[in-house]
Amino acid sequence: KFKNSNENNYQEIASDIKNYLLTGEMMFKKNNVKTKIEKNTNKDYSKFEYKMTSTFIDGSQYKSSYIIYYNESITIEDDKKNETSSVLRGVMLKDNQEFEIICNKEIEQDECELELKIYLNEDKSNYVVVEQEIERFENEYTYMIYKNNKKVEETSLEIEIENRKKKMSIELTKYDDNGKELSQIKYEFVYKDDTTIECSYENEKEYELTITVSKYEYEFEFKSDEERNTITLKK
Repeated sequence: KFKNSNENNYQEIASDIKNYLLTGEMMFKKNNVKTKIEKNTNKDYSKFEYKMTSTFIDGSQYKSSYIIYYNESITIEDDKKNETSSVLRGVMLKDNQEFEIICNKEIEQDECELELKIYLNEDKSNYVVVEQEIERFENEYTYMIYKNNKKVEETSLEIEIENRKKKMSIELTKYDDNGKELSQIKYEFVYKDDTTIECSYENEKEYELTITVSKYEYEFEFKSDEERNTITLKK
């Protein structure tokens, strides 16, 4: 077996990968994302015209949901090009917390681009920017964290379906206060079938692992020339 320090390291890697797998599942299984848009009737948020409720269920026990109250204004509408651009302004409610949001949305043919900014404090110096580009067989997603109006972390995620095989790549980059890159981690996932995922992980060192997916948990088997180590985490 690996030494204790390595075991702790692999436990941390597995925990990080699990979070990305859940995000990936949400993006692959678009039919499992239930989004409902309706006229707002909540008097506590009466200044907003619409209410959007979004829920993801992965088929077992994992569930994530949020509510957004918002107003939407159309900025561009071109019927000939089948193109629409709009701006959404409102508040997001998640885990009993409220966040101000602004979202720029562009839809053209079967492509959609979103830029969502979520403010985390009153003076709006700490915020998250989510960018997403959706096409038929490819989905790109970038998640950026800003503190004191400076980007400190960026996560880029890309999924694609090629020859009926699912693939996902992730890059996680951290920056110092001057915008200099501190570290970068890369993940590559190849979905062999519904229960087996091959993963490579690069962070100064490179790791290879196999992930086995069951109804309630993930099993991570780290591989090297000399040894194996298996970690199991609940979804």
